[in-house]
Amino acid sequence: MLMNAFLFVPVGLSLPNVLPPKTHPVAVAVEAAQLWFHLGRCEVDDVILNTLGAAIGAAAYVWRVKNGEIS
Repeated sequence: MLMNAFLFVPVGLSLPNVLPPKTHPVAVAVEAAQLWFHLGRCEVDDVILNTLGAAIGAAAYVWRVKNGEIS
C-alpha cells in the first residue's frame, strides 16, 4: 500500500516545473484513467496514498526552493 505513496513522490517533485500552480487533480486523474480504461482497480485508498506521495514530493520541492537549491 505504501508503494503508491512512494511512487508519487517524483510526481510531486516534478509537477511544479510542468503544470500551472493551481493544478492539483493528478492522483484522481490516474485512478480515473484506471477506471475508464479498465486497467487495475480504482480504489479510494489509492487516491489517498497517491495524493500523500505527491504532497511529500511537493513539500520536498518547496523545501529545496526555500533553501536555495532550486532557483
